[in-house]
Amino acid sequence: MSRWMHDHLDELDMLGLISIKKMNEGSTGGQYKTIALSEDLNAVLEALDETIAAVGVHRSVQGRLDKPY
Repeated sequence: MSRWMHDHLDELDMLGLISIKKMNEGSTGGQYKTIALSEDLNAVLEALDETIAAVGVHRSVQGRLDKPY
C-alpha cells in the first residue's frame, strides 16, 4: 500500500469515519490491518448523495443504494 493511501486512511481514522485495527499473528501470519467503516453505510451514502450522482459509485456498493446512479 502506498504512503499516500496510509496517510489518507490515517486521516479517515482520526475523523472517526473508519476504524483501523492492527493485527500481529507472529512470524507465521505476519502483521496486517483490518479497516472497517465506523458509520452506517447507508448514512454515508446519503451524505455523499450529490457526489455519487456526479461521479458514480463502485458496482460493489450499487446494490445497497435506493436509486440507481
